[in-house]
Amino acid sequence: MEVRADPHVLNDLPNDADVRAQGLLVLNAPAASESWQFAIGRWSFVARPVRASAAACLNCHNRPASTGSPSVDGSADEPFRLGDPIGAVLYGYQSKRSAR
Repeated sequence: MEVRADPHVLNDLPNDADVRAQGLLVLNAPAASESWQFAIGRWSFVARPVRASAAACLNCHNRPASTGSPSVDGSADEPFRLGDPIGAVLYGYQSKRSAR
């Protein structure tokens, strides 16, 4: 399947490091909130934590990395527990007014 995108939209995408840094904030926030909103340039984002909802989640997602991001390499001291945020889903969008 071929996917086409407006080149103006692609050129306006925020830097992936900036988006990642904001996404990590939702994981590292005390008692991670259910929703974190932020903007980069003309893009608005909503980040939502993905929590360990079953014991099976902890088989792969077992320890946070020293950078604060989820990891399976066991590089941190404390293992994840049920209910802990082990990842985040980010939704990015532009409003019609800011799109051009």
